[in-house]
Amino acid sequence: MEFDSLIDAERFYYTYAHGMGFSIRRGKLRKNLQGELTRRALLCGKQGYREDKYFHLLNRKRNPKLLSRCGCEARFRVVYKRLQKKWQVVAFNAEHNHNLALRAHRHYLRHVDDGSLKETLVMKSSGIRPYYKVRMDNKLFGDVIAFNTTYNKNSYNMPLLSPKGVNNHNLTIVFGFALISNETKETFQWVLQAFAEVMGNKLPKSVVTDGDRSMHNAIEEIFPNA
Repeated sequence: MEFDSLIDAERFYYTYAHGMGFSIRRGKLRKNLQGELTRRALLCGKQGYREDKYFHLLNRKRNPKLLSRCGCEARFRVVYKRLQKKWQVVAFNAEHNHNLALRAHRHYLRHVDDGSLKETLVMKSSGIRPYYKVRMDNKLFGDVIAFNTTYNKNSYNMPLLSPKGVNNHNLTIVFGFALISNETKETFQWVLQAFAEVMGNKLPKSVVTDGDRSMHNAIEEIFPNA
């Protein structure tokens, strides 16, 4: 199989991976003396294993992430054929050693193309988790959510509303933030409605909050079954 450009080859494999139900990570690349790409490998997101050094960090500040890599050998490799001016597939392994994502869950898969990689790096440097991870967490652990506000903790001296939950490891999950100018019922309604839309209208079954009457009234209207 051949492609006119590397972008076309990558798009093909991204589409294939999404349809099959697995995420992708970028493998090694090779360049010629002129600095031009001549080889690119795309791997299953579960390729390889976590390096041992990450299990024994002495200055660890947070709990380690769950293991997600299991040595899967599925891969897609293309090389540039100068004479034909084409990118040719030279290796393709379709066998996975793990279960693939169900169709209903495939829109949560992570595919690191150039755009999403840059977006993820910017969000990570700002301490913000990518949107697809937040939405997946809400789907799995968003039945009970706590809404509360903090005061005078930012340079704007404005209330910061932060919906939180707890995952299966009893760790706190932060679903988002909203910097609000007041604590009226209308403002809380707007925040809760925006939260529901971002989370695909997956609404909580129970909501924990303080005694603020405006928040209570907003919850009753936006989350009527909570």
